[in-house]
Amino acid sequence: WGASNSVSLGDTPISVATRGNDPQVVAHQQHLVAQWSTNGGSRFGAGPMATAVSHDGGKNWVSGLNPANDGSTLGQNFSDMVADPDGTFYAAWIFSHPDEAGEGRGLDVARSSDFGDTWDFQQVVDSRACECCWNKLVASGAGQVRVLYRDHGTRDMALASTDDGGKSW
Repeated sequence: WGASNSVSLGDTPISVATRGNDPQVVAHQQHLVAQWSTNGGSRFGAGPMATAVSHDGGKNWVSGLNPANDGSTLGQNFSDMVADPDGTFYAAWIFSHPDEAGEGRGLDVARSSDFGDTWDFQQVVDSRACECCWNKLVASGAGQVRVLYRDHGTRDMALASTDDGGKSW
């Protein structure tokens, strides 16, 4: 281990740091993205995700963009991140997607093809996912990503996958 460097949280302090909602750091070569949940307007005070980005192996950090890129102050919880072998970063999280009854939580995924500087292909992968269980992303190859999550309808584990870099799930 080398010398430690601080990641400035700026005006986005860590809100919820519990198992499954852990702050994370994902790396590809010298490119790192730190991600955490902030305070917001959802139940228990949960808010949107925040990121910080480093392109020099963690020596210097700058505030990054929220992978959801929607301006919401609602909770974006139980997120996970991964980088594939080509350096494309992926983030998955649970977010509010109102259904006919005005409620519902779903699984969203976004990707970054510039090491976390910007995020695109933000999609709803499953509009009804468990609202209290965490997700796990795995990159099995370049553009091949799997996300394990708990489905809502059967309350059992489900697997979503992409083989085209997140364009479709």
